[in-house]
Amino acid sequence: MTDHHPEQPGNEPNDRPQYGIRLTPEQQAEHQARLEEARRARETQQGQQGQSPYGQPPQGQPQPGQQPYGHPSQGAQQPFGPIEKPQTIDRSYWLIIAAGVAFLITELISLLSPDLGLTPEMMDAYREQMDAAGVSGVDLESMLPAVRVVSVVFTAILAGLYWLIATGIRRGSNLARIFGTILAVLSLLAAFGPGFVYVALGVAGLVFAYLKPSSEYLRAKAWEKAMRR
Repeated sequence: MTDHHPEQPGNEPNDRPQYGIRLTPEQQAEHQARLEEARRARETQQGQQGQSPYGQPPQGQPQPGQQPYGHPSQGAQQPFGPIEKPQTIDRSYWLIIAAGVAFLITELISLLSPDLGLTPEMMDAYREQMDAAGVSGVDLESMLPAVRVVSVVFTAILAGLYWLIATGIRRGSNLARIFGTILAVLSLLAAFGPGFVYVALGVAGLVFAYLKPSSEYLRAKAWEKAMRR
């Protein structure tokens, strides 16, 4: 009967000693140490081959079917980059600004002139309307200073509205374009008088705002705002 040694050179120790062999506590401790050493050797070898223990990919490497870190998978939502502003938007902006300046200058010239630019015929027509409404004995000339102040303030507000619409369109607001369209339609009533210049400038600015590059820019801005909410 030959003696069986728990460990033989060149062989990897088993998980437990063979049956029929009793080990002393010192031999058991040595056997467990060799098992641990062999396990570490296997893990080191597998790690060098690009695999983690127990057949799992090492941490930090992409799983099958996944993209490496920093590279979104195909079909994933791409982050928004800077939206390029077309030249049509800049032209719309400056045309509407020019329309607002022309409107302010035209109206101030009339409001700061004697009698607010009203001809004698126009003054007589106002008197007749007041008499027909039952308001008689009112001195229109004495009311002109108060009317002038109110009109100047109202004109300044409307000129600021031109600036707000132009700035809104430049920033990609479709609502500003809608309000600009309403203002342009209302201003058509003054197109046959001294207001022809600012009406034409305003309409031209709105035309540029509705061209295809401008519409695509406004649509992209609206989508960007919706994604950021």
